Amino acid sequence: TTRALSDLAMVQTENPDELAVFDRLRQTNERSIQTVEALLGLAQIEAQTGDLKPVSLDETVREAVDLCAVEAPESGVEITVDLKGAMILGEPILVRQLCLNLVQNAIRHNLAADGTITIRTRTTESSRTREGRKVVQLVVENTGEVLEDEWVASLTEPFIRSGGRTATKTRGHGLGLSIVAAIVRRVDGDLALAARPGGGLRVVVEFAAA
Repeated sequence: TTRALSDLAMVQTENPDELAVFDRLRQTNERSIQTVEALLGLAQIEAQTGDLKPVSLDETVREAVDLCAVEAPESGVEITVDLKGAMILGEPILVRQLCLNLVQNAIRHNLAADGTITIRTRTTESSRTREGRKVVQLVVENTGEVLEDEWVASLTEPFIRSGGRTATKTRGHGLGLSIVAAIVRRVDGDLALAARPGGGLRVVVEFAAA
């Protein structure tokens, strides 16, 4: 309703100052819509139940990278992928959302000049919590600002962004990694975040191998 009212107001005026105000109001409203939708999505992920099934993690990662094919170069970020044919047990829609959130997060918080993102998958025998069982690791690393370890530990909390700030200079709503953490719990996986020595973030998601 607010979006429609803003659009109507913009159509009905030719005053440049009024148009600028209405445009700012519309942008603010769009961010509010995105935040509410993300919160609803987070609540649905936490509440829903479903059966885990084989999912091609590599295909899902490629799909997420393709969806960011415009945003990455616009942000001056180069994405490199190294995919090993990984198959996991998961829920396809949730795994797709997890991969997209990780790629978007790596782009939007990549403040380095000529930033880079590296995405890797691998199947391994060793695991901290699943000894003796095959697991698949998804590793997403991005350049960026130097992060303090205590801030990194809180990045999966809602509305927390890199540096511990709830800043609005980057696109997004501060819920990307919260949604990732919720999805990881839903698919009985493991999530580890670590600051990279030269700046930026390293995210490792571990799934049961299909």
